[in-house]
Amino acid sequence: MGAVKGFGARLRALVHRGAAERELDEELRFHLDMETEKNVRTGMNPSDARRRALRDFGGVEVTKEAHRDVRGRWLEELAADTRYALRTLRRAPVLATAAILTLALGVGANTTIFSAVNAVILQPLPFAQPERLVMLWEENPEKGWHQQLVAPANALDWKDQVRAFRDVALYMDGAHATLTREGAPQILKATYVTGNFFDLLGVRAQLGRSLLPNETWSSTGLAHTIVISDRFWRQRFAADPRIVGRTVRIDGQPNEIVGVAPAGFSFPSEGIDIWQPTAWTPDTRGQDFFRRAHFLRAIARLSPGASLATADAELQTVAGRLKLLYPGTNKYMGAGLTSLHKFLVGDTRLPLLVLLAAVALLLLIACANVGNLLLVRAAGREREAALRLTLGAGRARLVRQALTESLVLSVLGGVAGVALGVAGTHILEALQPAGMLRVSHFVVDWTVLAYVLAIVAGSGLLFGTAPALWSGRRSPAESLKEGGRGGETRRMRRWTEMLVIGEVALAVVLTLGAGLLVAATVRHGLHERLRHLRSSGGGVLHRDHSSGHHARVFPRHARAHATGPRLHPRRPARCAARCHHQRAGRPKILQGPESDRAAHHLRQGA
Repeated sequence: MGAVKGFGARLRALVHRGAAERELDEELRFHLDMETEKNVRTGMNPSDARRRALRDFGGVEVTKEAHRDVRGRWLEELAADTRYALRTLRRAPVLATAAILTLALGVGANTTIFSAVNAVILQPLPFAQPERLVMLWEENPEKGWHQQLVAPANALDWKDQVRAFRDVALYMDGAHATLTREGAPQILKATYVTGNFFDLLGVRAQLGRSLLPNETWSSTGLAHTIVISDRFWRQRFAADPRIVGRTVRIDGQPNEIVGVAPAGFSFPSEGIDIWQPTAWTPDTRGQDFFRRAHFLRAIARLSPGASLATADAELQTVAGRLKLLYPGTNKYMGAGLTSLHKFLVGDTRLPLLVLLAAVALLLLIACANVGNLLLVRAAGREREAALRLTLGAGRARLVRQALTESLVLSVLGGVAGVALGVAGTHILEALQPAGMLRVSHFVVDWTVLAYVLAIVAGSGLLFGTAPALWSGRRSPAESLKEGGRGGETRRMRRWTEMLVIGEVALAVVLTLGAGLLVAATVRHGLHERLRHLRSSGGGVLHRDHSSGHHARVFPRHARAHATGPRLHPRRPARCAARCHHQRAGRPKILQGPESDRAAHHLRQGA
């Protein structure tokens, strides 16, 4: 704390230098007056007493200089070097503009990509104790299915039998519902969840309440309550504080708005308008199709003291028990888990880190480019440096002044780079494929700014070291002589050639890496498009499941997991048969004989 106060005092003295000097003069005058008065009391006349006091004091100017050194001469010199650097940059506007723009591009690219890395990888999930949340899935090694959606009956058995789980919640994302109200109907993005969904995540409604655990089940098979998002509340209902308790019609059915989710909450995907309970009928848990159809995601919260390894071991034990109890549906079905954060980041971690490495290379190229410019400029200022050395300036001071000039350039480029980076985040938000990353908004927060500050300081030192060393390496006599400059010219040429070679090497690496990344992205996008086209070409079940068990177990929202053309609201069993696997928001659609077999199993349960 004392060091911080001392630095603050030095900084104030630097900013208010005139006031500090006046205070110093007054203090010295007080001490001299006191010493003079003391000498007068000993019998000396006033003039001799004053002279004796000045002699004993050791010199006023020397004392002032010593006090300034203690007060922070290095800060004063830094301020002087900064002012000098700004003046020299103003005298070379072309070089300054080129260097600042070059650095701004490198810093801006790093700001944009690191903001995405920070939002997706580094930031914790916005839930209570997010490290205790795990994602559960089912898998069938015989068929090569990994991390597939879960059957509700199996997930409910995990909840009851795995002691390492404090609770398990289920959800189905990507559904659509129709709001019929005054004016034209509105299509809403809906997520259907078990009633304990919000409690498990530790999310509290900002108005009203969240869903209740008993709302997972309904005697009629119809949900009558919803929680709406903050965005939807503000856009559709003008942030009406009396919204709780109002009844709206969702897909023709009356639903009471029981709560408004907190601002910024939109899980499991962006843009959700409503969360609605599953409202299963109690008699469906024992039905065969409740264990056969896989169309839900499962999240668990670990019990206090339980580890991920313990939970996984217990989950495997329960999954093995279910294989024996239900061989018709679970003979080849296993289970797995991982942390929720790791699951949501998924396959996007490596591409983001590769992009971050690529923009770091881009910044290195920018530093080499700017370093080359400053090195050539330093060679042209050799005579100026020699004159300053002749007049008494130290070599360390020349090196420090050159580094200060580089840091000033780096800071100016960093400020422009942050502005470009903020614009780049908006472009990245608009261009990223839907569902590719777990977040769709990237914020330049304090973490990103700290990263930018680090790379700005590092960049300034990196591209400023060579010019700084060059400015202080030669003796004044050698620099002022007209002859003997051929060897120095050759040395300068070698320095610049080394920087150019480094630029070319980094550019080649960056170009090859970018080409491979773009090719992989294009292949992935083409694969997704072809898979979508294939999935949308299959036939549609023509059986109507508007009544019976299927209408209660797989309600209207189940159709939303098919990524092909929109299915009819009364064909939910078809959707449950098709959405057998989902990863990172992109459903894997079953088709052909496999889809027909799944649909047959559903029909057997009707």
